[in-house]
Amino acid sequence: MMVPLVTDAEKRKRRATIKHKRKLRGKKAKPLPPLRPGADQAFKEFKLVVYYDDTRRHRLVEGSQGDHEAAGRLMRRQAVRLRLDLADEKIGIVDGAPWIRKQVARQNLPLDALGLDFYHLAEHVHAARRVVFGEDDA
Repeated sequence: MMVPLVTDAEKRKRRATIKHKRKLRGKKAKPLPPLRPGADQAFKEFKLVVYYDDTRRHRLVEGSQGDHEAAGRLMRRQAVRLRLDLADEKIGIVDGAPWIRKQVARQNLPLDALGLDFYHLAEHVHAARRVVFGEDDA
């Protein structure tokens, strides 16, 4: 998941705008707090791990800003915490990135199957349709 962040340049621009507006008002105002650094990029990738039961009444959602190894450890830690190995049916719905399948195997997650999520499945179906039938929307 790509998460928008406020960059350092955006923070500096906003601060300059606030200072300019304060100056135009002409009133004495409380000083601004020290400027904290902004992000180095406009977006960062976060990896989400979501476990839920078949009724979706019980959900556990956790995210990591770390790399695929950190996400794999998170998957394992939550599977152990939930005692996933005791569940009757364990299916992973993933976006199809190769690192996910590798981490599931590396972390020995007790899954019965892996499936592709609807959004990414639809992407592949439409790509295949365009190859077979052409670019026209029919």
